[in-house]
Amino acid sequence: MIQASFKLPHFLTAIAYLFTALTALQAGPDARSPTEGTHHSSAFKLADQNKKSFSFTFPRSSATVFLVFQQSDAPLAKKWKRELQSSTKSRPEIKTVASLGLLPPSFESTISSRIARSTKEPVLLDWDGVFPAPRARSLLIRIVSPCGSFTDITTGRDMKRDVAKVVSQVESTSKSRDCKYCKYKRF
Repeated sequence: MIQASFKLPHFLTAIAYLFTALTALQAGPDARSPTEGTHHSSAFKLADQNKKSFSFTFPRSSATVFLVFQQSDAPLAKKWKRELQSSTKSRPEIKTVASLGLLPPSFESTISSRIARSTKEPVLLDWDGVFPAPRARSLLIRIVSPCGSFTDITTGRDMKRDVAKVVSQVESTSKSRDCKYCKYKRF
């Protein structure tokens, strides 16, 4: 008689990956694509893998770039973060966000501990769908101006083609003097 043995945390992680893959395939390539144009963000709060809370309120002193990825695309987000840190002159605040809104809350501790073991940098965990979920093998880059207006850009794995477009948008957002949504003006 053959007996199968497995460890419960590994089994739960495998189920989480399977659930994420199935929901991404079910959604289709354009089901949750970000809205075009510029919109305004309200204040929000997210916790990282170590349960440290980060608050984002507007106006802020500089632009903020959120790199939103599905859990399986974490290496892609790391590459983008390094590239943007070295390419932008305005030095915006860059945060990575794992889009986990499709996973059931029972996986929260398993996913948090897995991310904590893989990186020391804070990775914000979006369990509530604050950001739209990116498609598989892509990244949603949300560029938020100091006053809270934002633009979403979806990128693929071809960084060479997309990085110039993203850097250009980050630089123009960082230089903007005012916002059409509020009376906030930067001087």
